Amino acid sequence: MKKNGESRYVVQQNLNDAIQVQPENYSPIVNESLMEEPFDNQNCREKRKKILVGCIIVILLAISWVGAQQFAQNAIQLASFDAPYFMTWFGTSWMTLCFPIYCICIALKYRNRQKIIEVIKESEKVFETSKITTKQFFLRIVPMNILWVATNYLYMIALKFIAATDASAIFASNVAFVYMLSLCILKEKLYVIRVIFKVWVGAATLGQVSLFLTYLGISNIFLMWTIFITLYFTNVEHFTGDNIPWNPLIASSFLGLVFNYVLSFGVAYTYPLFISIALMLGVPLNAVVDVAVRGVTFNATRVLAASLVLLGFAIMLLPDHFNNPIHDVFLCKFPRKRNVSKNNIPKNSDEVDSQNKPLIDNDT
Repeated sequence: MKKNGESRYVVQQNLNDAIQVQPENYSPIVNESLMEEPFDNQNCREKRKKILVGCIIVILLAISWVGAQQFAQNAIQLASFDAPYFMTWFGTSWMTLCFPIYCICIALKYRNRQKIIEVIKESEKVFETSKITTKQFFLRIVPMNILWVATNYLYMIALKFIAATDASAIFASNVAFVYMLSLCILKEKLYVIRVIFKVWVGAATLGQVSLFLTYLGISNIFLMWTIFITLYFTNVEHFTGDNIPWNPLIASSFLGLVFNYVLSFGVAYTYPLFISIALMLGVPLNAVVDVAVRGVTFNATRVLAASLVLLGFAIMLLPDHFNNPIHDVFLCKFPRKRNVSKNNIPKNSDEVDSQNKPLIDNDT
């Protein structure tokens, strides 16, 4: 009986050891690797997909941008057609097609009516509301439309007097101007090396940007035509219906639509770096077209200027941590003042200790 009791005790002890609960920090290596491997593979596949799509976007953006510039220059340099504002108004009107194109793509992707309705409703929250109001339309869409038309109008005038290569080089420098304005107006940190790329409505989805561009085109069609009529009857712009170069005008407007839509898609889906690379490629591609088709000759000064623009653009693509030593020097020379509210200053040492005391005691 004693031996039987001892054997039962040994068996019971072994069972207790076998079912003993492991510590909290115990994690089997094999199981952990098996759980993480599919997740890592999925991330790698997603990154490779984004890079592949980004390369395609670079090609489409560069070709559409260069094509739109070249066709616009073909039209604007005709002696019988002097209407840069009409070209700008006509090209901007094509932006109304952005959201319909997006809806067609969504319908082909999901083929589910309920899902399509959900995506469209999400796109309507372009201003963080369920639907755009009349006040938002006139306070946000119309001012942006005025800036859009003014910028492109001046750009069309520039294409009348200078080569597309020079215009694209100047246009590529807009990142530097955005950066300087962000320092002065937005009070951002002083980074000498950076890439800053923003779209019209901040961190918006592709559907929201497409809807915004469609609103922009609608505003342009119904409001901005009055300026075109004024310029025509005051003889500021000269052309007749028979002299309108429809072929280059339509080609430029279509490629401009492709550029803006692919740009919106690239910002929403892939990395902004590809957008910057596409803008950089526009300068040498325009130079090739100008030399091969138009017979433009570039002297040493123009080549040096374009090279400096590309070099500066490339420097701004470098990561921010390359700029840390320069940033530290500027912080030492121009220290920033801390905005400390009087209400946040502790009155006694007990209050200081209570503020510095951690919420969870590590000893417990």
